[in-house]
Amino acid sequence: MWASKNCVQPGETVSLRATATNRGNRTQVIEVKDKPVLDIIVDFTKSTAKGVTRWSDGKPLTPELTRLELKPGESKSIEMGWNPDQSAYGPVGVNALFVDSEKPGGAAPSVLINVRTCPGPLGP
Repeated sequence: MWASKNCVQPGETVSLRATATNRGNRTQVIEVKDKPVLDIIVDFTKSTAKGVTRWSDGKPLTPELTRLELKPGESKSIEMGWNPDQSAYGPVGVNALFVDSEKPGGAAPSVLINVRTCPGPLGP
């Protein structure tokens, strides 16, 4: 999981990228039916009443989203821009969700983005 900024003001855009890499020595194929195999989740429920934004929002569940095949050493990345609105304030969690089976859960590397509360010599 990668973010272009760890501190942002409302109206600024943060670029987000999630990457899955096959570090093994065999081709890996993951296929699920009802959710994306790889997703980015911006959870700003604590900073606003708006809730959660996902990279997959509005995208149909096609095989392109529900199936991932990676050869050894191969990677797949997804990217999105997130722009907090004027009501956003405080730390916002951003997770990369990689679903490796039909079972609930998956890997969730994350980053924290501060909105309006940038750490520094004059800030928190």
